[in-house]
This record gives sequence, structure tokens and C-alpha cells, in this order.
Amino acid sequence: MYRYVLFDLDGTLSDSKEGIVKSGQVALHEMGVEVSHPDELECLIGPPLAESFRDFYGLNEEQCEEAIRIFRDRYVSIGIYENELYPGMRQLLEDLKERGVKLAVASSKPQSSVDRLMKYFDIAQFFDVAMGGDPARPHQTKQEVLLETLAKLFGIREDKIVSAPVDLPEEERIEAQKRAARILPVREIAMVGDRKFDMIAAREFFIDGIGVEYGYAPEGELEESKATCIATDLDDLYEILTGEKATIHHGAKVPALRKSLRILMPVVVFFVITQLCLFLMSSVITLLAGGPLQSLAPFIAANSGKIAVYSQAVASMICAVVFYRIYRGEPPALTSRVLRRRAMVRFRKHLVLIILFSASLALFLNGAISYLQIVLYSNVYDEVSRVQYSVSLASGLLIFGIIKPIEEELVFRGLLYNRMRYYFPKPVAILGAALFFGAYHGNMVQFVYAFFMGTAICYLYERFRLLEVPLLMHATANILIYTMSSAGVLEKTFLSPAGCACSFILSLSFGLILWRSMKKR
Repeated sequence: MYRYVLFDLDGTLSDSKEGIVKSGQVALHEMGVEVSHPDELECLIGPPLAESFRDFYGLNEEQCEEAIRIFRDRYVSIGIYENELYPGMRQLLEDLKERGVKLAVASSKPQSSVDRLMKYFDIAQFFDVAMGGDPARPHQTKQEVLLETLAKLFGIREDKIVSAPVDLPEEERIEAQKRAARILPVREIAMVGDRKFDMIAAREFFIDGIGVEYGYAPEGELEESKATCIATDLDDLYEILTGEKATIHHGAKVPALRKSLRILMPVVVFFVITQLCLFLMSSVITLLAGGPLQSLAPFIAANSGKIAVYSQAVASMICAVVFYRIYRGEPPALTSRVLRRRAMVRFRKHLVLIILFSASLALFLNGAISYLQIVLYSNVYDEVSRVQYSVSLASGLLIFGIIKPIEEELVFRGLLYNRMRYYFPKPVAILGAALFFGAYHGNMVQFVYAFFMGTAICYLYERFRLLEVPLLMHATANILIYTMSSAGVLEKTFLSPAGCACSFILSLSFGLILWRSMKKR
């Protein structure tokens, strides 16, 4: 456990992209530099402005000073408030403070901006020191800011603190580290930041540099700058700083009953809404068939299966709308827009592989269930299957290939799994959500299929943290099986022992390729 933690501000405590990017666009436009896309200006987030304007846009010293002036004119009045704490950051700071950790801010932003943001976010009470840069020194480095922060945090003179350049010969750095350890408890201090400047500054003062991947460092920058550890999200950061799993901490703070109600509530509401919708539609149809539409009673009776499917579709669409609104109000699965953007890049890169894995796994599970004759243990499955395939192929693909996956993924992955993951270790959350998903289907055949498919879906969802992944997997499996079953192809091919073995080999191969790719990252 670290006893002293220093935080960078932009990109580490808060997502300040909008204000910095817009202010940067104005400054560069005035200097005759046009930027085609706002994301290109993410290089301004974190390091001193003079360094960024010089290194990335080729401005000379005089131009840099003018660009900084223009930037700050807009930023201090408008851009500073185009800023927000990362979701969960306030709770993290509060938890660290409760543990007795001394916290500090070491930012290259002007001191006045740091003070205003501390007040704006209402987090000043968590920090013993909040140090910013000196506006009169536009070329002040992160190392100089860190030196001032350490001196103020420990109440010693700056010239007493020992530092050494990271490119100093190893023997000399070791000697300097020994001298530094006599002045400060360097092994108990961590610098948390999102850019290489934070990591390099930390190394110069022999303290640990904790890089946060949710910030604005280019891909691979934190690794190249030799960060001591890299946290993907705030749960990772909590574990690195305290040595305790975030899930254990969350679970310990919440009573068991309250925790259980929060986890189960989506499933209960889902069941109530579905049954209520089906009951109302059934009642309306019954009333109409016994009154104004009495002549259609034989038609309704003959097409009861189709009516049941379409009724389920209407209930599913209502549920999808309700749970999408609830899902949007939940804490985001990914801490920042940067992580989502990177996850989307990986998702697109693995798109075909995810589809192939989902398709082959669905075929294998259907083959295994048929080969093991699990259908003999379910009296309900035949009736469920008959009803599902009573509609046309186009209607079935729309309902079971698109509408139902959207509804079920919002409930079982978007809400149920994410809530379980907050309180329990990932393996427990994955298996628990898969069990609920299987039990929801109400018969042994679909329970077995949904449990194993749900486990795979949860695992890949955990790796990508994008709801698009389980939606794609669920839709792929449903569309494939529904199409092949409707065409009578499934029983003739993949339900045989040879077909089952073939689909097993394919699903295992695609799964291993996916696993190795993600493990490599």
C-alpha cells in the first residue's frame, strides 16, 4: 500500500479533452495552423503547453508564448469548465483518504486553474497539496512541478530532495537512489498520470510511476516510458494503490440484502414487464375474439403460435426501450472515451473472428445437446420450439435474431453481469450471469445451451467491455441456428457425431486464436 499518492490532473483525475481541444484549436488557428480532426489535439492534454506546441506543431519560442496566451484567454473563461471527473474518481479519492493515504495534485496547469478545478469538482478536501505550474514560467517541466509538490507535501526544502536523470548510468542512479531514500520514503510514494512526462518525472525522483490507460497517452507510450504499473481503469488503479481487490472492497461496504436486491432487480423487472405485456395482449385478443372480432376466433385459434411469437416481440421491444434507458444511467463499463475508442478498434479488428467463433460454438452446442439426448429431459422444449418456428423465416430472424438479442443482452450483460462484476470476482460474475441466463429460458435444453453460450459471451464481453460484442455473438448464433433449422439443414449436418466434432474443432480453434490475441495484448 502506498502512503503518499500524487495525481496528475488532466487525463488522470478528469476528462478535460473538450476544453483543452477547443482552446487549442483557437490558439493554433490564430497561429496559422489548421487541425483537421479534434482528436489530433489530444497531444495537448498532460504535458506543458510550450512543449506540445513546439514539438508537435513546430512553433518557435515567440510563437509558443503567443499561442499559450491565446489558449489561456479562452481556457480560463470557458474551457476550464468543459471538463468532468472520470466516473468513480470521487469515490476512489474518498476511499484512499479514509485509508489514511496522503494525496496531492501535481499538474502542469497554472496554479489558478488547479485551484478553480479543485473547487469546481468539490474535491479539494481530499488533497493535502494541490500544486500547479507557474504562469510566469511557460517552459516549466513536469519534473519541476513534481519537485515543488514533494517539497510542500513533506515540508522540506527543494534543494534537499535528490533526483537523477533517467539516462544516467545505472551505478550512479543507484547511489542517487540511496541518497534519495534517506530524505523521502520513496518506496511509499506513487505518481499517477496518463502521459510519459508523469512517468519520466517519477523515475527521476525514484518513486513509482503508475500509468492510467484510460487517459490520453498514445498507444504504447506508457510502456515505452517504463511505467512501474499500468492501470486500465479505476478498479485496477485501486488495486495497485491499496493491494486490495476493488470488488472485495465494494462488497464489504454494502449490506448483503441491498447488494442482492440491486443485482436481481433487472431480472425481476424484466420478468414482470414481460409477463404484464403478454397478459395485457392476451386479454385484449381474448376480448376481441369474444366480441367485435368473434368471426376471427377460428383464425386466432389456428394461429395461436404465431400470435404468441408476435406478442413476445412486442413485449421484447418494450423491455428493450425500458432497459436501454436504465443501462444508460449505469456507470459506464469503460472509464473513458479513450478506452472505448481503443476497444472499438480492437473490436473491428476481431469482428470476423468473433462471428466465426460464435457460429461454430452455437453449432457445437446444438450438436452436443442432440448427441447427449438432453431433449429427453425436457417436456417443454418441443412446444417452445414449435412456437418459435411457427412464423416465417423473415419474421423469425427479425424477432429472434435482432429484437431478442438486444433485449436479453441489455438485461443479462448490460445490467445483471455488470452489477455482479462490481461486487464479485470476475469468474463468479461470469458464471452467475450465465446461470441466470440459462434459467431464464425455462427448459433443460435451452438452459444447457444458454449457460455455455452465456459463459463465452460474458468472457468476451469482459475482455472488450463493449456491449456490441455480446450483441454480435448472440445475434450471430441465433440467426445461424434459426436459419439452418428452418431450412432443415441443421439436423442433416452438424447434429451428427462427425458434424459435432467438426464444429467443436472449429470453435476451439477460433476461441484459441481470440484468447491468444487478447493475452498477447
